[in-house]
Amino acid sequence: MFGIRGLPTLEPVRGHLADPALAARLWAATADLTGLDPSSNLG
Repeated sequence: MFGIRGLPTLEPVRGHLADPALAARLWAATADLTGLDPSSNLG
C-alpha cells in the first residue's frame, strides 16, 4: 500500500517534478516569500 512496506527504495522523478528550471524558480520564490534562504547554509 503506497509503497511504504519493506526497505526504502529510490523512486523515479517524473514529469514537471524533474524540471530543474522550475525547481530553481520555486526555490527562489520560497526564499523571497519567507525571507530565508536555506542554501546559504549548504556547502
